[in-house]
Amino acid sequence: MKLAQDVKTVIGDITPPMGGFGQNPVSDLTRFLSLILQIVLVVAGILLLIYLFWGALDYITSGGDKEKTTKAQNKIVNALIGMILLIAAIALFGVVGGDILGIIKNTPEGWQIEIPHL
Repeated sequence: MKLAQDVKTVIGDITPPMGGFGQNPVSDLTRFLSLILQIVLVVAGILLLIYLFWGALDYITSGGDKEKTTKAQNKIVNALIGMILLIAAIALFGVVGGDILGIIKNTPEGWQIEIPHL
């Protein structure tokens, strides 16, 4: 008993760190999922913009060549279709997850996903 008291006085009380992950597994999973989802959407948007600018640059530098112009137009059209699909996916995700199922709440910090649990 004396040894346990001496160790406690030397080391002190061990408490888990405050904040961050590790407090509640369900809320940690939801925060992780919302963070991953936000990162994926931002990266997809950036890649679509890069592809759009690449098509625009190819169109400008095509020099009137019919084949290069057609390829550049296809890149631009594909990038615009991708942007429309990304915006539609975000809207559909918000409507189905937020309004219909009620598991997504839009907060100033970003999306907050609440996984149903018992």
